[in-house]
Amino acid sequence: MNTVRDLTLARLSRGIAVGTLRRVASQYLSIRPNLEVADVSASVAFYAETLGLEVRVAMGDPPAFAILGNDTAELALVAARRPAIPVAASCYVNVVGVDAIYEHCLERGVTITHKLATHPWGMTDFVLRDPDGHQVAVGEQRA
Repeated sequence: MNTVRDLTLARLSRGIAVGTLRRVASQYLSIRPNLEVADVSASVAFYAETLGLEVRVAMGDPPAFAILGNDTAELALVAARRPAIPVAASCYVNVVGVDAIYEHCLERGVTITHKLATHPWGMTDFVLRDPDGHQVAVGEQRA
């Protein structure tokens, strides 16, 4: 352990029985973020237009809950009177073709809170803001 990151990871992992975690789930298939939104229908339209996600499940009329997705990813939207909006990115969307998605968002006037940038660890990403204020990072690992 020579770096601050290594020391931080060591502190975080103290007391966690890794073997126990492996017995609980031998393979994780996915983790789906659930975002609270004021208007599920408006958010469905935003994510369909911005990221090309399609409705897989919608409950209620008007919908109070929806799951959007594509072949490899899912996002759930949950109606809330006062959506909780974290300061940091609510979720990270790993993609292939981040440059094209960034240009697509710019062309549609999507609010970008962090412009497209490549980080020293090889990730190229940007952060957009949805209609409720959630920041969603979109990135591609290139190195």
